[in-house]
Amino acid sequence: MDLILANRALVDHHAPPGGAGGPAPATGGLVEAVRPVLVPWDGATGTTWIGAGRGPHDRAWTDPDGFELLETPAGPIRHQRLYLPEDDWRGHYAEVANGFFWPLLHLVRVDLPLKLAYYPTPEPPSEAAWAAYERVNRAFAEAALAASGEVCWVHDYQLALVPAMLREGGFEGRTGFFLHTPFPSLAVAESSLPPPARARFAAWLDGILGADLAGVQTEADADRLREAAERLCGARVEGPDLRLNGRIVRIAAFPAGIDADDLARPAPAGALPAGGGV
Repeated sequence: MDLILANRALVDHHAPPGGAGGPAPATGGLVEAVRPVLVPWDGATGTTWIGAGRGPHDRAWTDPDGFELLETPAGPIRHQRLYLPEDDWRGHYAEVANGFFWPLLHLVRVDLPLKLAYYPTPEPPSEAAWAAYERVNRAFAEAALAASGEVCWVHDYQLALVPAMLREGGFEGRTGFFLHTPFPSLAVAESSLPPPARARFAAWLDGILGADLAGVQTEADADRLREAAERLCGARVEGPDLRLNGRIVRIAAFPAGIDADDLARPAPAGALPAGGGV
């Protein structure tokens, strides 16, 4: 059994069972990148997707442990929703993930807050918000440990602490992590990393390095990750990989894009009025 851990669910339920309208499929780069590799659930093997339950009617569709079978074009997918306290979600998602990491991770070539009036400055998280981020990551790790899959594929910056938590918890399968955003340049991001924020970023990166394989979008991202791991976490670069705490962490680039054929499928010829107007 393969596990996919993502901050969001594969679909959100916006109506109760029997109500008007079906579940709303999640959109965005992460979902579109992962959707083609989902393996139908046959009752014992296949993909189990673990994501946060944020739809207004999600609980009505799941069993007490958050499980349901979702029908997808690939076949049925086993899905588990984690129902998290609202305060924890706010600290985890709004303050830490979106308020700090998202703007920080995009500081690749220039200090964007200094150059662009509309670019948000990374806000170092408060102690309370960071504790919420840790609790949410812990909830995902515990769900994966309980599921006990052969491979656990953890996605994106919201869940970066999970790989190390899985290793600490004795997960017996292989763990991969994929970052869907760029990885920042330490030289560019330095002004956004005063000592407390730098410690948070180091802890975040240390969490990723709990994986057997850490994937990023480009070779340049991989180079920046290796440099940061060496400077902040005490890792040693060995060729394309890292050595940390007596083990090897593979670092590699896997450019993730959309499935062009899938995107074109719902837009047949003649879908637009004559002349191309909308």
